[in-house]
Amino acid sequence: MSVYKNGNTIVEIQKDGTKIRYVPDNCVAMPEYPESIDLKITNRCNVGCPQCHECSTPDGKYADLKHPLLDTLKPYTELALGGGDPMTHPDLESFLKRMKAKEVICNITVHWSTFLAEYERLLRYTKEELIHGLGVSINEHVPCEVCAKLREFPNAVVHSIIGISGESVFRQFADRYLNILLLGYKTFGRGIKYRTENSFEIAQNAAWLQQHITEFPEHYRAVSFDNLAIDQVGLRSKLTPEAFCQMYMGDDGSFTMYVDLVENKYAVSSTSPRTEIDSFDICELFKKVKERR
Repeated sequence: MSVYKNGNTIVEIQKDGTKIRYVPDNCVAMPEYPESIDLKITNRCNVGCPQCHECSTPDGKYADLKHPLLDTLKPYTELALGGGDPMTHPDLESFLKRMKAKEVICNITVHWSTFLAEYERLLRYTKEELIHGLGVSINEHVPCEVCAKLREFPNAVVHSIIGISGESVFRQFADRYLNILLLGYKTFGRGIKYRTENSFEIAQNAAWLQQHITEFPEHYRAVSFDNLAIDQVGLRSKLTPEAFCQMYMGDDGSFTMYVDLVENKYAVSSTSPRTEIDSFDICELFKKVKERR
């Protein structure tokens, strides 16, 4: 377990990834730097998902993982490394070792096919504590071995996009003591065309999810949502105000931010307008993010 102070807030990160914040009575949380950063490190990917909002390609660019902004990251900051396929980056391992030395917590997201292909390397990274959380994107039926191998990673999370995954996909991973993260559908990049061509199927899948989402805690070890997904499944209306407030981790940009090191830009979130990085101090960038919210 890790405990640290960020502004006027005490943050506790438990071994399973659970985060708890403690704010002084009658005070509003005022963090000085982001608790977590959605960090894009490459736009290269061979999978070619038709809904990819980043339009990643097999010849996509890599980020400079020696970017000076990274030197200003604070201990216990969580990085959600993505792309593209972050496993393709030639400097990934040296970067992970450097972040571990800084006590920065690295999590990584890969497609399920990459998970199988890179299983041994990902397992080694986990055992060496170079990565902590492992997100595996799954939006269709996958080989049975995926489920079995996921159980070998204590903090593995199935990532699934609302509207892409249908009932049968969720049934495949139910009752296996797995974590699941539901992501909102992003109408950006290739996601625009895919939604236009598959609007009926997306609407059907989303409607099924809205109807059955309250059953998920019975079938998964833990269920979580990004903020876009919260809106798309109407989660607020399905919980009491007290329950929602207890579990809600804050609006985009209040404790988090997005950084695209490939294009040298930053934003409130991956769906927000992106601006050229004009400071190599993470606290300064985060201050600007909070002003834009």
